[in-house]
Amino acid sequence: MYVLTTKNSVADRAIAALVATSMVLWGVGAHITAEAASLIEVSDLLSDSAPGVVSNHTISFEVPAGSDGVDADTDEIVVTMPAGFNFGSVVASDIDVSVNGVDDVIPTDWTYSRSGQVMTFASAGGRLAAGDVFAIEIGTHAGGANQITNNAATGSYSIEISIDDLGATVQDTAETVIAIVDTVLVTANVDATFDFFVSGLASGQTVNGDTTTEPSSTTTVPFGTLSPGAAEVVGQELRVITNAINGYSVTVETDQQLTSSNGADIDSFTNGTGITSASAAAWSAPTGVINSENTYGHWGMTSEDNSLVGATDPFGASLYSAVLTTPQEVMYHDNVTDGQVAHQGQTRVAYRAQVTSFQEAADDYTATLTYIATPTF
Repeated sequence: MYVLTTKNSVADRAIAALVATSMVLWGVGAHITAEAASLIEVSDLLSDSAPGVVSNHTISFEVPAGSDGVDADTDEIVVTMPAGFNFGSVVASDIDVSVNGVDDVIPTDWTYSRSGQVMTFASAGGRLAAGDVFAIEIGTHAGGANQITNNAATGSYSIEISIDDLGATVQDTAETVIAIVDTVLVTANVDATFDFFVSGLASGQTVNGDTTTEPSSTTTVPFGTLSPGAAEVVGQELRVITNAINGYSVTVETDQQLTSSNGADIDSFTNGTGITSASAAAWSAPTGVINSENTYGHWGMTSEDNSLVGATDPFGASLYSAVLTTPQEVMYHDNVTDGQVAHQGQTRVAYRAQVTSFQEAADDYTATLTYIATPTF
């Protein structure tokens, strides 16, 4: 899976995303460019940018200074999706809208209609002023059951957005670009640079206070043979090079817990509870209670980055969270970076596994991780 979004706007802000790994991790670079438009900070974040698959969309923009915004019930927001993106069964219940992060209601605040590729959000009491950020979520993350299907062909596709005054006259407009890709090289037509790299680490390297026991590569995190009671630690180095004025964020998620072909699994840290990074804790061995499968073995992750979003350090020193099937941030910076300074453009992450003698025997435990790197221009 690859995830990418790009954006064109006067204030040059984009959200682009990427990077899936096969076995466990992959590193890529993306190069982005933008053109002028009235609406600012325009973006469309896709949950999956592979050809012909269903994907969530998060479309957002900011009303520029001097604009009347949406100041009457006769005003409307018009979003024109590119040809080849199939709405299928998407209806109003699959869509959420918000203003400055606060949910509005369809149809109480806005009414939704669609004709072909054109979605119209007409004000039914909802208002937007200069500086307000309007966001549209389409898909399962909006609580819906249906998603938009991507174009079956790879390439870059333009989305047009406008605020129409009195439902007819275009008042503010902008265009953003999304890329449908089937390779690890992510490029788009935006006036900026974004490169994301994953590198392997040798054994004996320090990651957030712990020492790696096995070497890794850009594409694999091999724990090797796990012996009861002995924790194995495998790390990778992440680097970002970008001129994005508002920096970037990198998250990681797994498609499953470490699972073998015979149905056995190594559960999430700790003892299958799946703790998030916000609750990261010192590593503890699985308790190994017979007939309690979740306690036979577990794996987790940590990050050295001590300046995640909000200047937080949830992983502290040698603290671990579970590796979850939802994204968790492992790297963040709020300005440009050359990929060399720790906690800005460079960090290390580590994955740790430990089992008891009760862990089911298998030689093919696997999971697939996805890094998603999102620049903000």
